[in-house]
Amino acid sequence: MSAFGNVGLGEISALILAVGAFGAAAYGIVEAFGKASASSHWKIIDEASGQIAPKPRVATLWTRFRGLPYVGFSAVQDFMHVFAPALKAAYGLDYQKIVLGQYRNGRGSGDAPGTIRQGVRMGLALLSPTELSDMIAQTWGLSRESSTALAEAISARNAALAESAEPVSDARTEGLMASFVTALDARLDAAFSLAEERYLSAARTWAAVTSVVLVLALNYIALYSKTGDGAGEPALPWEVALFIGVVAVPLAPISKDLAKAISEAVGAFRSFKLSR
Repeated sequence: MSAFGNVGLGEISALILAVGAFGAAAYGIVEAFGKASASSHWKIIDEASGQIAPKPRVATLWTRFRGLPYVGFSAVQDFMHVFAPALKAAYGLDYQKIVLGQYRNGRGSGDAPGTIRQGVRMGLALLSPTELSDMIAQTWGLSRESSTALAEAISARNAALAESAEPVSDARTEGLMASFVTALDARLDAAFSLAEERYLSAARTWAAVTSVVLVLALNYIALYSKTGDGAGEPALPWEVALFIGVVAVPLAPISKDLAKAISEAVGAFRSFKLSR
């Protein structure tokens, strides 16, 4: 730790800011490289045989995607699987590809949640009462009787609106429809929250690894440039360089606040000493 032996209290803030900036740089490198190296591959799979089919009668989209921008998308896929009939009716067979492109460019803060929400609501008007009943029962866990009643009410309402007529429904049906929409929004928000958590965990992990590698590499480059053969004392002790690499990423979001708090504490301590 001799490398920091001459660091005073007043310089600790600058040191924290420097380490935090290094962590932010590592995080930025990971995000930029992750987007540049991401790739996806799509195939259409026949649900009956499980084989690749150019024109399957009943098909679903299967994707293999790699890269940081796609981390967490599996949570969104799990949500979309439940509402697949409505989304297929609204957007077609490649609805997942549409959402995946939007997820890559912003995840939950982009257009993907709105596309899914609007697609489900559009699809409700295009499904048969039987398909609606199955989807509602799977989504909400209602009894078959309640699911069928709500599905028939939604279908009747959609038919009346299509004919520019006044839809007829009772208070119970209206309450069920409002609850269904609320449940849809809650499940959608939960899916994107889980996806965001998975994305941030992966990004921070890779950023920490990147930070450690960069610090150790820079320390070795500085040593080699000084000695020419890599022998002798490095600019920082290796354990100190490793410590900096490990703490840089977690420190990055709070480095400014922490440095400010330490500066204020040091100033208050000096004022106290001068007053005595």
